Amino acid sequence: MWDSLYLPYIMHSIQLQVSFLDHVYLEPYWRQQNVPKSATVERFMELVLVGLSKNPYMTAVKKRAHIDWFADYFRDALEKKRYGDMGTNEA
Repeated sequence: MWDSLYLPYIMHSIQLQVSFLDHVYLEPYWRQQNVPKSATVERFMELVLVGLSKNPYMTAVKKRAHIDWFADYFRDALEKKRYGDMGTNEA
């Protein structure tokens, strides 16, 4: 019971250990994801990264989780576009 009361303080102390740079400079992390190059994706992700870097209410771990999700999504979408959908989507 008492743990739930102290959780905000515990999370705050964990966030104090994370560098400010990890919250703001997210583009190097995006570049490490090896997503195929696309001008449209690059422009979109520039906006996403700016929005995430300006959000003070998200933890750095959650910001990186969002970037991972977008990287997986765009990697899959661009590979399907390049190689065609090889699944059997028969209607």
